[in-house]
Amino acid sequence: MPNHKLGTLADYWGVRRQRAHDAEDDTQVLSRGTDVDVVAFLVDADERVIADEDFVFYNAPVSEHGTVALSVDGDSEQSVRVDLALVSEHHSKIIIAAAVDGDATFGDLGAVTLSVDGDTATSATSTFDAATTERTMLLAELATRHGVTVDSP
Repeated sequence: MPNHKLGTLADYWGVRRQRAHDAEDDTQVLSRGTDVDVVAFLVDADERVIADEDFVFYNAPVSEHGTVALSVDGDSEQSVRVDLALVSEHHSKIIIAAAVDGDATFGDLGAVTLSVDGDTATSATSTFDAATTERTMLLAELATRHGVTVDSP
């Protein structure tokens, strides 16, 4: 690979970017089953993945040191756990994205819901429901602020 920029990684790993949906009936597309793959990238200040272990996906569900872990709970729910205490000083951001497999698009699938859960409660919930022809979707970016102390209320 010439570099570890997100676009190059997407090409390398076969994550297809937005393209127009063909005229095939959406019912036929969805009846064949559609896989949605959630991925996470631990990146540095230049938005580059430093090592292969910093790319979390179905076949590599846990990053080195367990900072990020992917779990699949049934056909329609995937979760990404991030242990903020384990984020290396070399990583400035964790990017969470999803890609649709096959001929479907996110517009075919309908709304995607993202919840940010803490130890005891859900902190935030967001619903992405305006997708049309997208085949990949950026779901969240968690930026680190190394050296910043946050006091509990």
